[in-house]
Amino acid sequence: MDTSEKLKKIRKELGLTQDKLAHELGVDYSTVSRIERGVFKPSFKFVEKLTEFCEKNKIDFDNTNILIINNSNTSNLYDDISKVIS
Repeated sequence: MDTSEKLKKIRKELGLTQDKLAHELGVDYSTVSRIERGVFKPSFKFVEKLTEFCEKNKIDFDNTNILIINNSNTSNLYDDISKVIS
């Protein structure tokens, strides 16, 4: 199951709209919408927020299958790599 399918499943299991899920994750609506549609892949920070959200809501979610660093944002690449290593 890819990231967009997992995100949709989590949202539907909790009965949340894209807007409400975006608010819970601290991101804008368009981020959730684009990831669900497969328009772009989530950044490490988004995956981290989603993982924390799942833990908080007791949702079994294996984040190793969705760990994707968005290479278009190279300014944060060092931070992302550092977090993965630590």
